[in-house]
Amino acid sequence: MSDSSKVLVAEAKYTPTSLLDIIYEKCGHVGPSSAVLDFYGRIVDFKIPERIYQEKNVEVGSPITIDDHSCPKCDFEKFKIVVIRCAVCGEGICPGDEIALYAKESKALNLSIATRVGEEIVGCLKQGCGPAAALAGRWTENGFEPFDFSKMVIQPW
Repeated sequence: MSDSSKVLVAEAKYTPTSLLDIIYEKCGHVGPSSAVLDFYGRIVDFKIPERIYQEKNVEVGSPITIDDHSCPKCDFEKFKIVVIRCAVCGEGICPGDEIALYAKESKALNLSIATRVGEEIVGCLKQGCGPAAALAGRWTENGFEPFDFSKMVIQPW
């Protein structure tokens, strides 16, 4: 798909993909055992691990109560607050992702969805989007964290 034909995902979406049969004690909700969390084209598949069912000694897919987790809808709502969008491709940038910073005058930036760090615009480093040489830092739950090049270790071949 060429860049010009790519359609930007307008919003983050939560889609349950199973019955609402799990009681999540941490938030008090009854929710699904699986869901798709879509952060502007960045897809996260949520699924209760089989080991949880095994620990409770029940068949996979059986209704259960989970003590120490929130439901996927609560996780989605919490996480979408800290996911930003790449000003080049429009996909979600999650906490922990490495990012590039572009001058606001750069071509091909969608300033209507852009996140700014000072005067610069945040972009991702996915293949086909941002050049790896543009690494500036990492996106975190608290915002931009600059990359510390002084701690970079270069390994000899």
